[in-house]
Parts: sequence; structure tokens; C-alpha cells
Amino acid sequence: MSRLEDGIEKLGVIFSEGMSLIASQLEIQNNNLTEVKEQLLKIHETLKSPAITQSTEWRNLGLDRLENGLWPEAIEAFLKAISLDGTDPISNLMLGKLYLDAVDKNSSFHEPEKAYQYFSKTIRYANALLNKAPHLENVRSESLYLCATALLAMAAIDRANGKSEEEQFKTIEQSLQTINQLLEVNPNHLQGKYFRTKILIILQREEDAFSEFKSLVEIEPLFLSTASSDGDFSKHSVIGKRIIERLEPWFRKSLGLQIITFYDLLEAVIFFELEIPSEMKQWLSKENIETRELGELKYSNTDYYELLNLETSIFSVLTFSNKQLSGLLAAFKHDSPKQVNDLINQILVVSKLS
Repeated sequence: MSRLEDGIEKLGVIFSEGMSLIASQLEIQNNNLTEVKEQLLKIHETLKSPAITQSTEWRNLGLDRLENGLWPEAIEAFLKAISLDGTDPISNLMLGKLYLDAVDKNSSFHEPEKAYQYFSKTIRYANALLNKAPHLENVRSESLYLCATALLAMAAIDRANGKSEEEQFKTIEQSLQTINQLLEVNPNHLQGKYFRTKILIILQREEDAFSEFKSLVEIEPLFLSTASSDGDFSKHSVIGKRIIERLEPWFRKSLGLQIITFYDLLEAVIFFELEIPSEMKQWLSKENIETRELGELKYSNTDYYELLNLETSIFSVLTFSNKQLSGLLAAFKHDSPKQVNDLINQILVVSKLS
């Protein structure tokens, strides 16, 4: 019997985002990167090494080139940086990103094995410098996540090259161990939990995958909508689709509680004659759910997958709306008599939004 889930598209690795993966969706950008660079600069200043100074200059040049889409030139600069200071975590991280998924119409550097090597070095060097540069925690977390991704990509290449299932299994297990390390040091890395679910599905560990995914959607229900439109879950995997379907009772119960909270707050805002935000009025009118009865009727009768695949997640809309309404009530209660203040507090406590 196969030890791996058949049908997972490219073993869960779809490289279609190009530089968006590198430049847009990853955590170690802008402010975090600036803080890391500043902390590393302080460390380097104490060393007074010309080679490290030159390495920093090459690394900064690489970052500029990367930002301008000059990928081959960025790689050249980062390689020069690590030739002068092989322990530079930022240069190693950026090389890993480029070799993982820098693909466009003009060039491709997709070499997951190289990416894996650079991410592994980044993890090692970030660990070594963590006490002196605490912001490297972000670098370490990101590198662990991307290292696991690179390993899964390597398993996909192994499969395409006809390597044995045993060899694929070993690489996927290594990916799982790496993502486990990430979640040990950063338990709140939600994308890491989602990724671990996908690996567990590939390994046919359905109950473990279900438990992992349920704990994730309890924190952030949006991942259920993400999974429903993710081919690895809903189209190419029997286990993944079954997990989504098993969560329908939880989803409907959770959505029902969100709806009850929303209308409790909405009715309180109307009762106290407060101004309902205009965008909320438009949404209520557009969806024809101005009353509790209409809202509960609509969402209780709507198909599960249709609810999951709404253009804008109903969970997102309700969560945002509930915060808006509770904010209106909280602001109003401060200038109200004690009896009104107590009533609003009671509404907010029941809604768990006080």
C-alpha cells in the first residue's frame, strides 16, 4: 500500500507566484528587515573587519537589485557578500528565496536543493546571533518555513524524476520535521500550521491532519475558505476534501454564533439610535439581510461550499462588523447613565467583545 497520498498536486507545491512569494507575502520585509540590518550593523561595528564591511555593502546592493527586479545581478551581489562573510543570515536567506522561486518570462532560478542549503545556513547563523540581534527571530522563523517548502519541492522533483517512494517519503518526513521545529519556536505561525496539515495529508495521516487543521481554523476560520479553493485539499486529495467536509458542522455552528453576535450588536446600536456605518448598511441591503430572521435564514440555507467560496469571507465580514458595532457601543456607554452603561456592558460581555 502506498505510504503517500495520491493526487496531491505536485506534492503540495505549486510555484505560480513568482516574485510575489519572495517580495510580497513573506514576513521579513521593510521594517523587520531594517531592524535586523541595524542590529547586525552594531555587531559588525564592534568587529571592525574590512571584509565584513564590504560584505554588508554587497548585501545592501543585492537588496537594491532585488527590489528593482534585477535577479541575476542580485544573486551575483549576494554571492559576493557571502564570499566575504559566509555567516551573513540576510544574504543567505535572500539567495534561498531566489533559488526557491524566482521565475519570470526572462529567467528562472528554481533550484530547490540550492534553496534548501541556503535556508539551512540562515537558520544556523540566525540561531548563533539571536542573543545579540533579537529581530533575527523573524529570519529564523521564515527560514524554517521556506526550508520545509524547499524540501517538499525537492520531493516533487524526486517523484518527477522517477525516484522511489521511499526516497520521496524520507524527504517529506524531513520537511515535516522542519515545520515542527518552526512551530516549536513559533507556535502562532498560522501558515506553518496550514503547511503542516498539507504534509500530514500527503503522508496519509488523516486524523493528525484533521486535528491540526481544526485547531488552525478555530484560531483563523479564513483558512477553511483558503483550503476549499486550494486544489491540494478540495480537488486533488481525497483526504483533504474529506477533512473540509468533516468540518461543516463546526463551521455552521461557529458561523451561527457570529451571526447571533452580529444581530445582538446591530439591534443594540439601532435601539440606542446610533449611526450604523454606511458600508454596513450597503452590505445589509445588498445581501437582503437587514433583519435577524433574514440573515439566519439566508446563511442556514446556503450550500456549505458556496459559503466557503464567497468572494469575501463571511467570517471576515462578520468579525469586522462586530468589532465596528462593539466599538460604537463602547464609545457611547462612557457618556451614558449607569443603567445604560450596565446594559451595554452586558451586551458586550455576552458577545465576548467587551
